[in-house]
Amino acid sequence: MIRHEIWFFFFSLLSGMILLCAYDQLRVLRRLIPHNGFFQSLEDFFFWTGAGIFCFGVSFRGNQGSLRGFSLAALVFGMWLYHRTASFWVVKSERFVFDAVSKKTFFLCRKALKKAWNWVTMRITCKNVDVKR
Repeated sequence: MIRHEIWFFFFSLLSGMILLCAYDQLRVLRRLIPHNGFFQSLEDFFFWTGAGIFCFGVSFRGNQGSLRGFSLAALVFGMWLYHRTASFWVVKSERFVFDAVSKKTFFLCRKALKKAWNWVTMRITCKNVDVKR
């Protein structure tokens, strides 16, 4: 019985960490694509509504239908622990990766568009030369 409670506590702790990690993904998205206040509020409303349902499901399913205060405390402690340890590094590394990928993608798209533009202008110029002859 106690072993199940300990596993349930650690599962709740891990669920809190996962929940805040998911919110960090939303934070990274907001930094990449700026939103106005209305859409941020709307995103937060849907995220935290889903998070509440998730927390209820974890607490309800993991303990055979009875809600326990220690599981909610473990969820909150897991969020706090993740925020204090890994959150900064996760957001910073994802931002670095997305910036590097977007710069490389921008460079490749610019290069491809330049080649396409040169090809189009060359075709137009060649047609104009043929018409003048």
